[in-house]
Amino acid sequence: MFVAGWHIPDLTRIARGAHILAGIGQEAPRYAFGRFANRADSVEARPACTWFENIFCASLCYSILVPMLLRRVVRTLRFAKRTPADKAGPLPFAAWGTKGFEFWTFLSVFLREVRPKAILELGCGRSSTFFADYAHAHAARYVGIENNLRWFNKTTLDIDLLGFGRRHVAHVELAADGSWYDRAAFDAAIGDLGPFDFALIDAPNERRFFDSAAGVAQFFRTRDGNPFGHRDDPAGLEAIKSATSHCDVMMVDDVHKEHVFRSVDRMLAKPHSYEKYYFIYYPARAMANALCISVLRGSAAASRLPAIVELLGFSLQRDYVPQPGQA
Repeated sequence: MFVAGWHIPDLTRIARGAHILAGIGQEAPRYAFGRFANRADSVEARPACTWFENIFCASLCYSILVPMLLRRVVRTLRFAKRTPADKAGPLPFAAWGTKGFEFWTFLSVFLREVRPKAILELGCGRSSTFFADYAHAHAARYVGIENNLRWFNKTTLDIDLLGFGRRHVAHVELAADGSWYDRAAFDAAIGDLGPFDFALIDAPNERRFFDSAAGVAQFFRTRDGNPFGHRDDPAGLEAIKSATSHCDVMMVDDVHKEHVFRSVDRMLAKPHSYEKYYFIYYPARAMANALCISVLRGSAAASRLPAIVELLGFSLQRDYVPQPGQA
């Protein structure tokens, strides 16, 4: 619980610390001097501490311990101000399987070699921190679109705490009919940042990605509203095609689903001008996912990709078809 930016348990600890300091100010002289003042071999008893000793220990307490406490208070307030719990709302409550260390290494090197000028991402998460980091280092433009408020909050916080600000990720809700993103909000979010020459399409999520209601409940809450749209929504595919008409690299996740696999060419302005590569990964044991990497022939990405793959020992397939029955 937060009250005006203060976390209640932190306030309790601060109050308790102040109480302890007050006790130290009174008892420290006795501890410091009293055990010598009342030794058994003393010629005569004397008071446990003198007025000078009281003043000395009190000064020591307030010159060292109080500043330490105040610094702790400042750190507490600074963290409370930076967390979204009091303003931005809830955070995710379950881990989401990702593509693994090898892919993130590949993505970092690929971005470094290809040097895109404008990046579009649909569906934010771990990849967003790599894009924001790259955009910061190379003065590139990057915008991430996320409809789930929990993941929007988390991604925004992650990027902000890396020192890249809160400007990269936009919260765009789904259309009222649950088809795709609200088109007006989507257009407003990308604004004049395009045309994009690099894109990662990993949203919106779909109900049919989950086997059961229990699977849905593992990641979503009913009170958060509808989290599901359609990857192959015609208007959505046209919006992607329009925004990425000059795209050198188009990454599309979840192509192990047949309808997503079939939608890749419908996102590309000139689908026959691209070479396709497929990365197979396992976000959970015995659960194979696939990512399609479409690279424009003749681009810097096309010329450098083979050397990057060979250098990293990164495994990509050329001929991939989803398993039958993957809806």
